[in-house]
Amino acid sequence: MTGDTHPFRHRFPLIDAVRGPKQRGSMSPVLEFRDVVRTYPTGGAEPLRALRGVSGTVEAGQAVAVTGRSGSGKSTLIHLAAGIDAPDAGEVLVTGRALGPMSDAERTRVRRDLVGLVFQFFHLLPHL
Repeated sequence: MTGDTHPFRHRFPLIDAVRGPKQRGSMSPVLEFRDVVRTYPTGGAEPLRALRGVSGTVEAGQAVAVTGRSGSGKSTLIHLAAGIDAPDAGEVLVTGRALGPMSDAERTRVRRDLVGLVFQFFHLLPHL
C-alpha cells in the first residue's frame, strides 16, 4: 500500500497497514479514532502529549501493524483501541460503539468479545 493512501498516514505517520480483501457491502469500520488526544502529566509545567488529534479507521478484513520508535505513542494507541485507557479528548469506537461512555464492565466485555491483542513481551510463554 502506498504511503499517501493509508487512512492514518496524514495525522499519525507511525502506522503501516496491509489491507485484506475488501468486504462486500461493508458496514461501519471495526475500529475508529476521531480526533483522539492523550496526554500524561510529567511533574513539570508541560504534560507529555502522546497523541495529538489522531483520526482514522480500520475496516473489517484489514490487518494493521503499529510501528515506531520508543515513546512515539504506539502502546497508548493500542490501549485506547482496547478500552484499557481513555482519551483526554476525541472518540474511540469499536464496531460503531463509543468506548468513552461505557462502564468498566462494558469495556471488559468488548475486550473479551471483540478485541485481540498480541503484546510485544512474551513472558506468558516460558518456552519461547
